Parts: sequence; structure tokens; C-alpha cells
Amino acid sequence: MVILPTEKRFDWNHTPVMLFSIVLLNVLVFFFYQSGDDKKFMLALEGYQQANLLETEWKAYQDYLREQGEDELLRSFQEQFVDQYHDELVASLVADADFYKHLEAHGELLVFDPYDGGDTWENWRRQRLRVNSLYGSISALQLGLVPNDLSPVTLISHQFLHGGFMHLLGNMFFLVFCGFAVEAAIGAGLFLGLYLASGVLGGLLFAVLDLQSGVPLVGASGAISGVM
Repeated sequence: MVILPTEKRFDWNHTPVMLFSIVLLNVLVFFFYQSGDDKKFMLALEGYQQANLLETEWKAYQDYLREQGEDELLRSFQEQFVDQYHDELVASLVADADFYKHLEAHGELLVFDPYDGGDTWENWRRQRLRVNSLYGSISALQLGLVPNDLSPVTLISHQFLHGGFMHLLGNMFFLVFCGFAVEAAIGAGLFLGLYLASGVLGGLLFAVLDLQSGVPLVGASGAISGVM
């Protein structure tokens, strides 16, 4: 249940400076920092395809999916491969960090062109690292909260990232709707402390549910839940 602070009226003589600052920071981060994420992702996919890495990794990826019991996903990708529709398949390969670790540990699974003397393990690794670097520069991967790679920085930074405009809009609506009454009641300093502490606790709860997960968490939902 959410108790809405309808008895409070907005008072411009006691402007909720901290609330507005947090909202502004979230908006600026989304439009100026996260705005390049789609381009970074597309560059990573283009780099993967231009280097013909799919030909090198395709057999190993099929074996990997079988080992993981992902038979339905494997069948779907095999159909896409036959139909020459590689976009979803390539996106999965680029985003699958566990598969890349698997390749590094089992390089013999890769298929190299025997007639291309330059098509070696080191050449593959160099090209793959370039793709990984592009993909890894996406905001959620850089500053999102990843359970298997927790850090004090991402426990804070993930609270100011969002997965899309509607995610941002929904969070900021509830933050403003409830936040002005809370800041008026406890003051700017305590409001900031409450906001950040709630976000940290929410992030930790998300992480402990699956400490092996490499899926990043972004968003202010934990922090806003504390405010609400």
C-alpha cells in the first residue's frame, strides 16, 4: 500500500532543492550520458559481423547452448542461421559474457579457416576484445549494478541510470509526487541520505537473490521505494 501525501501542498518558500537536484541529475544522465548506448551497441554488432566472428564461433555456440540445456533457444538460432537472419543471433553472442569466458577456456572449440594464415587464435582474440570493449562501454554495463561484480560505486551509480524514457518518466513522477513531502518533513540532507541508502539496500536485495548473475540492474526504483 502507498500512502500519498495529499495533505501537503507545494511551498515555493521552502523549495525541495535536494529533490529537484536528484530529478535533474537523473534526467541529465539519461539524455547526455545514456543517449549514446544504442550507437555503441550497434557499433559492437557491426564490428562483430565485419570481422566474420560468427563463422568462427557458431559451432562452439551451438555446443555451448546444448551444454546449458537451451535447446529451444538453440533451435531458434539454427533456424535464423539457415534463413540468413543473424541480427538476434549476433546480439546474443556479443552480449553473452559467460560464452566468451567459455571460449577463452576452450579455444579449441573455435573453427578457423585453414587456408588463411592470419586467421589465428590471437587474431580472433584481438578482434573479439575490440567488440567486447565497444559493448562494455554501454552505461548499464559500466555503471549498472551487476550481482557477480558488486562495487561501492555501482551500488550508488545504478540509481541514476534508466532502461528507457518511460522507465525514467515513471520513476521521476513517483519521486516528485512523494518526495517533496518527505524532504519538507526531514530536510534536504536526511532526504539525500534516505534516498541513497534505500537505493543501496534495494540493490543489495536484488544482488543476493542471484549472486552469480551478470545481468545489470539500473533504475531508481529501490531509492524511490524508500521515499514512498
